Amino acid sequence: MFKKKLLAGVVSAAVVFSATNAEENNTAKCVPLKDFTVEKAKSLLKDYLKGGVQVVGVTKSPIETLYEVDVDVNGRRFPVYVDCGLKYLIMGRIIDIAKQEDLTRTRTQELANAAIKERKEKLAETIGKEKVEKLAQVLGPTFNEIKVADLKGVQDLDRSGIVVLGNPNGKTTIYVIDDPECPFCAKLDDELKKLLAKRKDLKVEIILFPLSFHKHAGGISANIVCAKDNKEKAEILEKSFEAVRKRDVETLSKLAQEGEEKAKNCGKDPRQVISMNYKFAQSAGTTGTPTLIFPGGIVISGYMPADKIEKILDVLAPQK
Repeated sequence: MFKKKLLAGVVSAAVVFSATNAEENNTAKCVPLKDFTVEKAKSLLKDYLKGGVQVVGVTKSPIETLYEVDVDVNGRRFPVYVDCGLKYLIMGRIIDIAKQEDLTRTRTQELANAAIKERKEKLAETIGKEKVEKLAQVLGPTFNEIKVADLKGVQDLDRSGIVVLGNPNGKTTIYVIDDPECPFCAKLDDELKKLLAKRKDLKVEIILFPLSFHKHAGGISANIVCAKDNKEKAEILEKSFEAVRKRDVETLSKLAQEGEEKAKNCGKDPRQVISMNYKFAQSAGTTGTPTLIFPGGIVISGYMPADKIEKILDVLAPQK
């Protein structure tokens, strides 16, 4: 995330003014655009490129002495500006007064359209152009937020940190990155049950991803990791989700305490198991729970109803 100490709108406008009017518009000290590469922009703004912010392009701006730096924040692209002397970073909008047009907004839309095109081309390499177009129709605006994970990373995970639901030999697998204390994960669990009742070819693998701000999630995850078999794992997870639905803090606390006790004689460190899950989830671009990973490595974050999940599966892995 960008540093909080960024110039506010009014101050930014003043910086644009001073940058564009300094030394009577003398641009002799400007760095040529050809020398202001993406790599140079990354180096210049390295202190501001946090939390998944990436530089994806550098180009001219509507103002002669400002350069546009296009950034990507978790799949959303927009421009920021740097003076041609590479001294000031400007966050704000450029307005064409005569045309009454927000040029920054127009450019943001152009970047969004370009990102969608790139995403479609990349996905087409994985699942084919026809499926990409169908998937875009099913997802609507959500399509713009999907990512692609390398499913080879699942093979490196410790199976004790995964709960299998549905048909263990199912031909189609959905991976769900879940927190056992997450309300939306519990809500999604209800939808997955509906789906599993309809699709006997489906296997769902729950990859435990306890969030730090959920007090009991770590202990409950340890309880699941240390369970004797998958049946017990599934039972503990269901108890946790049921307690979340009922807002039963007492049960959540009990499940977490059981996990802390089990961890003492578990034979493995649950924290290491969960750490591996974290690394995989982060590599898949996970920003929260629940996150679903469909066949082909298609990553979609957030809760969704059973019928929408099924429509996605009908595109990516239709039943024969």
